[in-house]
Amino acid sequence: EPRFKHLTFAADAQTLIAGRGLAGPAKPPLIMVFSVESGKELHSVRVPFDHVAGIAVSANGKSLIVVDKDDLQKPPAVWDLATMERLPDDDGMPEARELRGRFVPDGLRLQNDDSGLSIVAEDGGHEVLALPRDRYRTQSASFSPDGKRILSGGVGLVVRVWSAETGAL
Repeated sequence: EPRFKHLTFAADAQTLIAGRGLAGPAKPPLIMVFSVESGKELHSVRVPFDHVAGIAVSANGKSLIVVDKDDLQKPPAVWDLATMERLPDDDGMPEARELRGRFVPDGLRLQNDDSGLSIVAEDGGHEVLALPRDRYRTQSASFSPDGKRILSGGVGLVVRVWSAETGAL
C-alpha cells in the first residue's frame, strides 16, 4: 500500500517535502514537494535508488538531500529545492550524514505508537498534546522550523498539518 515514509518542512515552513515509501520497478521512490497553504503539489522527482533512508533540507534551506538506505556510505542525492534540478552529489554535507531534517522544539519530542501521535516532554515523558488518531496510520512526523506546526503522513499518501499548540488540523 502506498505511503509517505519520510516528511520534513523546508526552512520557510510554507513548503513540505514527502517521500513515498514503496520501491521497485513498478513504483520507484518518489519525492514530492507541496505548498502547505494550498496543499498543491509543486514538484516531484524520482529517486535514483530503490530505498530511501531519509530526507533532509540543507542548513541554508536551498537543497533537498536524499540518502540511499541500501548504501549509507554512498553520497546522497541532492536537488535544488526551488527548481528540483539535480545537483552534483556532495558527500561533504553534514546534513546528509546527520539527517537533521526534523526540528524539535526544546524539551519536546514526537511520539508515534499504537495510541496515535503525541507531543511528549523529554524530561519525564509526560504527554503535552495528543493528536486525534486517524485511519491513515502515521508513518512519519516532523515539527515545522518554528515549532508551531506538525506534519504527519502515512498510509494512503495522506499528509496532514496540525497545530502543535491545539492539535487542530
